[in-house]
Amino acid sequence: MLNDLHACNDNLLAPHSVTPYKLSLKMTPALPSEEIFRLEKWRALLYRLGFFSPCPTREISYGHLSHRLPVHRGKFVITGFETLPLAHLTGSHYTRILECDQNRLSIKAEGPIAPASTSFTHFALYQENPKIQCIFQLNAKPIKHRHRPSPILSLIEGEKDVWTVMGEHKEILVCSTDSDVAGKVLLKLYRESVLKKSELQPQPF
Repeated sequence: MLNDLHACNDNLLAPHSVTPYKLSLKMTPALPSEEIFRLEKWRALLYRLGFFSPCPTREISYGHLSHRLPVHRGKFVITGFETLPLAHLTGSHYTRILECDQNRLSIKAEGPIAPASTSFTHFALYQENPKIQCIFQLNAKPIKHRHRPSPILSLIEGEKDVWTVMGEHKEILVCSTDSDVAGKVLLKLYRESVLKKSELQPQPF
């Protein structure tokens, strides 16, 4: 479930493509601010803290955020294809996922940009747990002193309605009922990691 499926659509083949997927994309204007602002405020902060990082092998994509669309069960908004290097995104950098078919490797979306191939992972997690309302899929390097990899979707100790997955490729997925809760959990883990790192540094005499 956590293996990223890098992909192409009818008009675009990603340069680091591994497994092609078929994309049906209805082009629209930029998404309205009310659909993206809660994700973007956390993305901008987490970007500065180093949670968005190019993958060394260009086979894994770190740095995608999504949230369910209200009313529309199974649909969600996610950051677009190849937005990773950008510090700030606008409505032109997000898209809506309408349908995902993992068996046929196909995605139906609408928006101003093609979706990230990690949409398959986000879709699977949303389907697995109806309580999940948002997913932050990030580079785990800033909190590497705090967590060890675990491939299981599990509750974070001491937190309510927050689940985490540590992938095999230096990624962390934080899933929550609310984007602010997910963001605050990541900040907490970051602070703990910075403190742990400072404790491990040699102390001057």
